Amino acid sequence: ALLTLAFVVGTAPYLSLLPDIASHALHLDGRGYGLLSAAAGIGALAGAGLLAVVGETQRKFANVPAACAFAAVALAVLGLAHTAPVAGAALVMLGAADAVVYALANTYMQERTADELRGRANALFSLSFLGGIPIGNAIAGVVATRVGTSATLLGGAALVALSAAAFVAFAAREVAVAEAGEAAIPAVARAGAEVA
Repeated sequence: ALLTLAFVVGTAPYLSLLPDIASHALHLDGRGYGLLSAAAGIGALAGAGLLAVVGETQRKFANVPAACAFAAVALAVLGLAHTAPVAGAALVMLGAADAVVYALANTYMQERTADELRGRANALFSLSFLGGIPIGNAIAGVVATRVGTSATLLGGAALVALSAAAFVAFAAREVAVAEAGEAAIPAVARAGAEVA
């Protein structure tokens, strides 16, 4: 849930900041803004389609932070974009990452949660995903007025990338502890057999 919250707080403001990007950074009119907005939707459809084609993936714990890192790169590209095609490509990537992160993180969370806690875990996940949007927008709005839209998007990209890296480090530690525990079980069983 924390990675999801960081992802949403870091990336969701791109939609709120898009009018400023379109008019000030890219010098587009309303039609250009509409096309940029559509690019994110096209990306979301592409991300959902990708998941439908790929089907069940066994490595959700690795795919979620990878999709977050992909989104961080796309957000940085958007923050640095000076042309509409580059911004549009970044928005397609962001839309795809949104769809993939939401679906994989939600599935991963539900698979890892005990049946009796799944409803609470799903509520926490929904709170982090849906509640993170207004939090991220409020923070981004304040930050953007002080340092600019580009720096705000780059900061969001850094937040998402660092959160993904922290998730990977935590997951790797968890796997190492689990493997060490499994390795200790045969040793304990052998010692018990020798005593008997």
